[in-house]
Amino acid sequence: MDNYKGVEIEKIVKAAIRVKPPTDEWIITGSYHGECLAKLRDEIRLIGREDGFVTTYGRFVGRKEGLEIAKAAGQIVKKHNPKNVLLSEDLKEVPQK
Repeated sequence: MDNYKGVEIEKIVKAAIRVKPPTDEWIITGSYHGECLAKLRDEIRLIGREDGFVTTYGRFVGRKEGLEIAKAAGQIVKKHNPKNVLLSEDLKEVPQK
């Protein structure tokens, strides 16, 4: 069941990288982290990069919190190493929005 008392369970939507250039914060999304990096490669200087995920609630979450969300939502197909963080390779196909 995808909800509890009418509230949708938060799920992982896309892989994401949060970058913090000197003046702003950007979140770049893709199907996997390599795709995010490809989008960034020629665009900006990577300062304070953090890999993570975007959820169905529109939140950016780090790999550790992403693992807990994906486990709770039943989204993990096969857990790869390291076991304490979420990798895009661990997920069932992520729905694109």
